[in-house]
Amino acid sequence: MSEEGTESSWSKLPLPLQAQFFEIARTRSEVIKKDFESYLQRKKALCELLDLTKIFSSVHPNEEWRKWRIGVVDGSRSPQISQRIGGRFGVCAAVGHIWQNNKIVDPKEDTLFLSMDISDDQIRDRELTDKALELLMTWLERKVACDCLKKGLDLLLIDGSFFGYRVGCKYVADEDIPFEGGQTKKASELIKEINDLTEKLAKSDTPVLGIVKRVTTSALDGYVAFERGSEEQCMNRNDRLILSSIMPEGTVFAYDHLFKPPERHFQYFSLYRGRIRHPPTEETQTREKILEYAKEHFRKRDIEKNLGEGMADVVLSLSRFFQRCSNTIPFCFEMRRDLAFDNGNFRDKFNNITSFFQHPTNNNPATGLPLMIDLIDEEVAIPISFTKEFVQEIHGILSSQVGIDIHDLMNYFSSLNPQKEE
Repeated sequence: MSEEGTESSWSKLPLPLQAQFFEIARTRSEVIKKDFESYLQRKKALCELLDLTKIFSSVHPNEEWRKWRIGVVDGSRSPQISQRIGGRFGVCAAVGHIWQNNKIVDPKEDTLFLSMDISDDQIRDRELTDKALELLMTWLERKVACDCLKKGLDLLLIDGSFFGYRVGCKYVADEDIPFEGGQTKKASELIKEINDLTEKLAKSDTPVLGIVKRVTTSALDGYVAFERGSEEQCMNRNDRLILSSIMPEGTVFAYDHLFKPPERHFQYFSLYRGRIRHPPTEETQTREKILEYAKEHFRKRDIEKNLGEGMADVVLSLSRFFQRCSNTIPFCFEMRRDLAFDNGNFRDKFNNITSFFQHPTNNNPATGLPLMIDLIDEEVAIPISFTKEFVQEIHGILSSQVGIDIHDLMNYFSSLNPQKEE
């Protein structure tokens, strides 16, 4: 459906394609309907296996958080890299605020801004440029977060998981990537710097929480498959969607209460779910062997290959939680395990944190996320057209310079695909 007064994207297609897509949508809706009917039966079996009375903990409201100084950090990068014949251009930025009792303490003293650009040539892989820009943004985020910690915080929220940047690092580690001031930096060096900053955050005595928006883990399905010995009763959904269906409002879910880490970490069960889709090999003949395979895969092939030796223990020291503040979907966050638990029970500080999230002034019922995260995300988000304007600014500056051939300059900044407007 289109908004009133605007032309729908559907109507912009040729009529034969419109008709085909209407039929495709109808067919797809029938497929999804059948899946939902089957899902209801599997959901009942899941609830019996998990024992919902034991895995969900009620939030106990209090006002302790009103005294806290709370840091919030987020970053953003070009949603679309500007593709010119002479090169690729992108920008990234990070912002940090410090709040107390729902107000930014001092907009001048307690607000931090950092920004960078990237310029890469067109002869290298596009994927390398994209990954380089992501790493630069993460580097800025971590620098801002560490600076915020110096300002006497009681709690720090960062947008995204602590080590989400690790995906794909092993493919770029040996590459030189564009850095500040026209310099280059070995990707492995930048990854090491980000690792060190992230580890500093994870090991801080001040609770640092990563708010995980894009949840793709299937640990609950993996647990069902492991306990039942087959995937027949699996939900075929990620954890966040499953919990959206069974989790009561005003409660918290901790993977640790179900899996008893570190021997049975939620990441192992998520990988277990993926592995059982493949034919068994000699090392995956039994469910215990599959789980051990998943453990080794996560530690060696995922963490150490992407981040380096010694980082697996840091990653596995973090626990993940879901909290449902309203009738919208629950949000996910992670923090260091020993700051959340004491002999398997939630610490008072953890209960105060969930009370902070639960308060109506601190969560956004439209997204289910902490309101401060939504606000800073909106503030730092780089508009889709900004990178184009940024490149135009560079072009304009160079156009006034003596000694530069104006035609060569025009060719350099011409769009790589003149048919597509950036």
